Amino acid sequence: MKRDMDLIRSLLLFLEERDDLSLIQASDILIGDASQPQVQYHLNLMFQAGLIDGEPVRSTSSDRLIYVVPFALTWTGHEFLESVRDPEIWRQAKSGASKAGTAGIEFIWGLAKAALTRAIADQTGVAL
Repeated sequence: MKRDMDLIRSLLLFLEERDDLSLIQASDILIGDASQPQVQYHLNLMFQAGLIDGEPVRSTSSDRLIYVVPFALTWTGHEFLESVRDPEIWRQAKSGASKAGTAGIEFIWGLAKAALTRAIADQTGVAL
């Protein structure tokens, strides 16, 4: 399954809006036309990347991660989301990543921060 950065952003937005994530299961999360296996796969990726905190459920016969029950966004998850929250900033970051031929989270995050810095400078007249 391919990593879908749009789905990751949407999941972060969804999880941020919930008051009590202790009751959330992947089956409770409906994001566009994403299937439950896609949602679970991306929750696993987000957990491994340190974007969300959660309870990992592992295989009894190995250390393989089966699924994650999300509890909260981590500090890093909140910071990433703040950088990509604005749809125009998100579009610019994805466009830049597409032009560069890469879509790694650190690269997209860097592009989003640069686009956000430009937007703030344009709106405030203060160069950052």
